[in-house]
Parts: sequence; C-alpha cells; structure tokens
Amino acid sequence: MTTLFEPYKIDPMSIRNRFVRSATTSYWSDEGGVIRPEIVELYHNLAKGELGLIVKGHLYVADVGKAHVGMAGISREEHIPKLMELTEAVHRNGGKNSCTAQPCRGTQHNRQSRAFRVLWGGLESQGHDVG
Repeated sequence: MTTLFEPYKIDPMSIRNRFVRSATTSYWSDEGGVIRPEIVELYHNLAKGELGLIVKGHLYVADVGKAHVGMAGISREEHIPKLMELTEAVHRNGGKNSCTAQPCRGTQHNRQSRAFRVLWGGLESQGHDVG
C-alpha cells in the first residue's frame, strides 16, 4: 500500500505519487473551445490536493473534431493561453498533467502547428522522439 504514495516514473515524466485523475468530460469551455477559469481553478485544487497526474479530458485537434458543446480545443492559437494557464496552475502545485487528443474524421494533425509543439515540446526538449 505504501507504493501508492511513492514517486513513479512514466518515462520520461516523473510524478510525485501513483494517484491519477483520469480524463473526464467537463463541458467547461466557451463556444470557441477556450477553457474557462473554472476548470483552471479545479485543476489548481486537484494538484494542490497532491494528485500525481491529472489527465485533461479530450481536446479537439481540428475544429471538425469538436464532439460536443463545451469541449475544449487545441486546434487554434486562441486555445493556447488558457491551456498554458491550466498547465502552470498544476505545475505550480507540484502536479503533472497530460491530455487526450480527439481524433477527427478526414483530417490529420499537423505536427508543425504551435499547438502540437506546446503539447509535446517538453518531451522533445528532453531528447525524446514523439513522432
């Protein structure tokens, strides 16, 4: 039982313990897919409560992949600032976070987009191949 509270490595990421909040659908984004302050506050509190890893619910990577009202996106520049704010709130409280990307019919994710670089840049900067 004590291993639940010990640090764990999900290569290349180390988390402070083995407690994980899995991805959930929150409906806390505006019409344009930009996350709202309420979800930033929630993730801040979850990290402050010492969860090891928080997985953000699905993000659409192209506008045609938006599955429902309130779904967050990572398809446009306007999505990045609030996603960065969410990430910083988690990291500031010692947590780690990741996300799930919503596949889109008939589209391919452009690995050169800024959204992709923000999402995976930390891994690439550590020398990991994410391609």
